[in-house]
Amino acid sequence: MKRLITGILLLGMVLSVMGTSSALSIAAVTTETVQPVLVIGGKEGTKPSEFNEPDSVYVSRIDGKLYAGDTVNLRVQVFDADGNYLSELTGFTPLDDASGNEAQGIGELSDGTIVVIEKAGNLTFFDPESGDIKMITDLSDTVDESSIDTQGLAVDPRNDYIYITNQPENLVYVIAPNGTLVDEWSVGQFTTPENMVVDAANNRIFVSAEGQRTIRVFDVNGTMLDEFGKDDVGINYEGLTLDPLGNLIAMDEGGDSATATQTSRFIIFDGEDFTPLYAVGDTKSGTGLGQFVSPDGIAYDFFQNRVVVADQGNFRIQIFDYIAILKSSGIYEDTTAPTVSDVSDTNATLGQSLEFKWDLADESPFSYSYSLTVDGTEAESGTMLEAGSHTYSTSFDTAGTYEVKMTVTDAFGNSASDTVTVTVADNGADETTKESSPAPVIAFLSSIALLPILRKKYRSQ
Repeated sequence: MKRLITGILLLGMVLSVMGTSSALSIAAVTTETVQPVLVIGGKEGTKPSEFNEPDSVYVSRIDGKLYAGDTVNLRVQVFDADGNYLSELTGFTPLDDASGNEAQGIGELSDGTIVVIEKAGNLTFFDPESGDIKMITDLSDTVDESSIDTQGLAVDPRNDYIYITNQPENLVYVIAPNGTLVDEWSVGQFTTPENMVVDAANNRIFVSAEGQRTIRVFDVNGTMLDEFGKDDVGINYEGLTLDPLGNLIAMDEGGDSATATQTSRFIIFDGEDFTPLYAVGDTKSGTGLGQFVSPDGIAYDFFQNRVVVADQGNFRIQIFDYIAILKSSGIYEDTTAPTVSDVSDTNATLGQSLEFKWDLADESPFSYSYSLTVDGTEAESGTMLEAGSHTYSTSFDTAGTYEVKMTVTDAFGNSASDTVTVTVADNGADETTKESSPAPVIAFLSSIALLPILRKKYRSQ
């Protein structure tokens, strides 16, 4: 496995291989128009899979469901990994004034509870299965501010603290999972904070500062650590997310119309020194696949290794294969196979309960898949987000020899497998019973002992 940080020479090589690209004056980073692997929506409306300015997106780390904030329709639509509509979260507060209300940032607590912040300041907690509202916290009653216009939301997975940006006051609120205010701190004057992402591994938070056209870095207590990105952005930074390598992916919004000439793309920044590595999108806005119009929210799908973009002005969600982007850009490559532990062959009897347990792991931080087959027919399959074990229980009702095979494949196509040969004996249960019981032998000896008595009785007659 190796990691390559793209330099100017490598970017030139990528450019010649992948096709047309335009040089940008705003950043020394190659931008490519990449085709999405999945598109949801594309039509303005209120029906399922239709949108009115989708603003935020989130992919569950628990079950892989996609949550899309349908901003003006005041709802969050829920989809499966294939883009099929499942349900929607509703119950947000309509406003009568001209400004209206909107469903904004989306996040998830460790127990699966989905949290959504409204523009008007309500923080709503939803049951992920039923979609029912569990609790609502009105921030206008919780914080002492003259104006509320809450936008971004991020959750710290270590303690379920919820971070929310309030644009007019240039603040970040820290809310406990029970809805109470823990802390608040300033992003800085004239920053107009938009979106956030928590980097728990490094105890820091990235905030997109629209007013400064930068990304600011804070520790979780609000101490500013760094600022970057001003030389790389077209107009403003919007959505932020992290990839499994720790790199930051930031949405470069671009113009508000399909004819706008500003760059509209997402940029991958190195997670250590914040240099731009690569960008996906176009040097102008557009309606074509891989182009954007005023894109906003962005999320990483850890199950499918994909990047999800709320393509707001095109009323759709575009989803991109992140592994393909990493490989083609030269940012990261993995040639090391995952590992699967060896399970010994075994003998069994008819109907005997068997249990096989494999330890699975992959050196890269990306998700990987497993497939379990019995004599070539798939019995189970799934996705692993990290190293762990998988147990398979079964029994056989027909005598013979069976092959139980566990195959593990990582995100880059490397694989490893372990095959267990199971030999099932014919009538094994009956044979065991015969060997363990002395009754037939005793009956035979008893019959022999009776023979002299029977003969004596016959002669006396």
